[in-house]
Amino acid sequence: MSFARKNVASGKFLQFPETLRAGSYFDSDPLHSTVDYEAAVAQAKEHDDLQTIFFINFPAKVEGDALREQQKLQSLLQSWQAWASTTCEGKILQQIDIGGLPIDINGQVLRGAYRAKVFDYLFRSSIWFAKTFDENMSIHVEAKQADFHSEILSRILKDFSVPNTVFEDLEKILERISEGIVSSSESSSRSPQYWIMLTKYNWSADTQTMTAVVRVIQFRVDQSAKQYCSNKASYIAVKCDLEHHHYQADFNSKFYSSFIRPKMDENLVKLGEELVARNSVEVTIPA
Repeated sequence: MSFARKNVASGKFLQFPETLRAGSYFDSDPLHSTVDYEAAVAQAKEHDDLQTIFFINFPAKVEGDALREQQKLQSLLQSWQAWASTTCEGKILQQIDIGGLPIDINGQVLRGAYRAKVFDYLFRSSIWFAKTFDENMSIHVEAKQADFHSEILSRILKDFSVPNTVFEDLEKILERISEGIVSSSESSSRSPQYWIMLTKYNWSADTQTMTAVVRVIQFRVDQSAKQYCSNKASYIAVKCDLEHHHYQADFNSKFYSSFIRPKMDENLVKLGEELVARNSVEVTIPA
């Protein structure tokens, strides 16, 4: 596809994400210090930071036994998301206490980026997510401005068995991210970093089992993307490079439900449920 240079947004829109440096997760280790998780979650709600964590769920359109199995699986995954959300906010509170993160409104982007890094660490440390793919990816996109979001979705969701019919719902999420990028550029020169967990549920009629496949997409936003999001109405086309990290895993529900879930601190799970609800989007896959 070829476009004239005039009114074409171009550049590297997304960059590979940053990760926590080796051992930094255990700075002010929760095992060796007291964390007030209720205060941490309350602070997260009060700050209402830029949303950088997204849980996007693709449940199958099923009924009867299949629906009940799917609901059990969803409940298990949501318990991990809730536990991880509370744990993450505890780490943020610790970092604020030791001066590693600012507490004021100007620190929203830094706190949001740190959340993405902590979720990356927690997900990678969870052996019940059996990794099937783990790579840095770089894709080049050229599209009319009106088709840009659809083109991103088709490339990001390639081989994830999600039909194009759900793109309209997913574009709302891209709009939310775009709005967040604009607001962050107005308040900070720092680059936002995002962590997006997509979960697709699959029912096998042959084995009468429900399984879940998880794809994680994470990235940092480049200055070119900030400029595009702030002025996209003036562009007719987009030519850009999208660098991101792509991680895919199968959820080992039997291992998790047998050995991990019973040992979880129920208070951490309950504290994080509202955070999960705020960050979740459900898009049902048509039968």
